Amino acid sequence: MKLGISRIGSGVDGASEVMRSAQRCGFSGVQIKTDQLRAWDFSYSNFLQSAGAAAPLSRGGIVFHPGTDYATWPGNTDRVLDFAKSASAEHVCYCFCPKPGGFDQAIQMLHTTGQRFADAGIAFSLHNHTGSIFAELPDLLHAGAALDRAVCGLTFDTAHAHSCGITDLGGAIQTLAHLINNIHLKDVAADGSFCPVGTGMLKLGEAITALKQIGYDQWLIVDEESRTFDTPTACDISIKYLRDLGL
Repeated sequence: MKLGISRIGSGVDGASEVMRSAQRCGFSGVQIKTDQLRAWDFSYSNFLQSAGAAAPLSRGGIVFHPGTDYATWPGNTDRVLDFAKSASAEHVCYCFCPKPGGFDQAIQMLHTTGQRFADAGIAFSLHNHTGSIFAELPDLLHAGAALDRAVCGLTFDTAHAHSCGITDLGGAIQTLAHLINNIHLKDVAADGSFCPVGTGMLKLGEAITALKQIGYDQWLIVDEESRTFDTPTACDISIKYLRDLGL
């Protein structure tokens, strides 16, 4: 598995701090978030000036929120794709909540968009987001039956999975193994808020065991969205937890 992190951090300074902290901790990549892309105005040259020596970590990819207005997807995808190619990003994940009843249109848009990334040699995935029509396990299996895996896979987020009633993370990973091409490792506190990995109530070790059993060798991204610690501390906690798990 390739170990990376995605961390909240808005504005140019916040985005730069994520890159520097990830590099210091020894992560192999960063999945850049939507707000961070916008802070750099989707400009690779702006990103280079900001990220400095940590710029190669952009290989970890992008997590992008394209919105539910499909008319905006082509233009949004143009900008993301241009950045991803310049940054040598290996993966792009689209995180969105289609409107109820919009399954067929969502699948069509995922295929069209995914083909553009596939043509550029970049892996593409759908995120299992709370509140989406792609959330619970039956929803994901339904989507998997309709998706062309050659152009669109699944980003499996452990915290969102738990919020949508998937309590056996390891079992779900086994069931969805044919779809998963990206992992967001995220923990949940007792009050339902996101917290640093290893400090919450999720059995993330069982998820890691399942990933090893299915031979998963793509990006394992700590999707660090806790609000308790600053970015350097959150990165430190995350990498220590992964090392404690033998990764």
